[in-house]
Amino acid sequence: METIEVDAGAVNAPASEVIAFVKKMAERGVYHRTTAQLRSYALRRIVSVLGNDESTDPTALLENMDALVNRLGRANQESPATLKDYRARATKLLKDFVEYQRDPLGFQKSASESRPPKENAKKKAEKKAAKDPAETTDTPPEKSSPLFTAGGAASSTARSFPLADGRDITYVLPEPRHTAEEALRFALHLLTLAVDFDPLRPEQASMFALARTRRDTDQ
Repeated sequence: METIEVDAGAVNAPASEVIAFVKKMAERGVYHRTTAQLRSYALRRIVSVLGNDESTDPTALLENMDALVNRLGRANQESPATLKDYRARATKLLKDFVEYQRDPLGFQKSASESRPPKENAKKKAEKKAAKDPAETTDTPPEKSSPLFTAGGAASSTARSFPLADGRDITYVLPEPRHTAEEALRFALHLLTLAVDFDPLRPEQASMFALARTRRDTDQ
């Protein structure tokens, strides 16, 4: 079986070879293409804080992951949730790369045998209706309801935003209300979680450019 050519250093290969690795895994069907894009983007974001005199080999990145993520947060004012996602995705990618270098055949076999992606809500509903037709209902979806604090006073309201196939996003607005800057940051966070997220697409890249422009303007 064809293997990815890397430097003799194997697990000490530079980050650019890790990016080539994840792309190749997507082409071979070992990674879902969206998973590959998310992990690649996370790693590129994290190594963006490194200077020319700092190592980008996988073992060094894994050993210093916490410090690098903290640096990224300070340099770009990323939200804790976004940084957590970046850390998890980049760490998984680097560990997979190290494992692949040690045993290419074993890695691809174990990765290919991982469980398939979950069914979407529409398919689950169709299967449930086919098995238990008596349990199907025509009742409308539940309305938003207030959430309460321990003292009993209403603190905020749960709202929902409709998506396709009968799905929706449920969220809670804070009190006092959020700013436009915070709303934009939340929108970017949701974008990184989308199944078709691709930061290389012009329309998606423009959103990050807008956020950077606003941040630079406010500083």
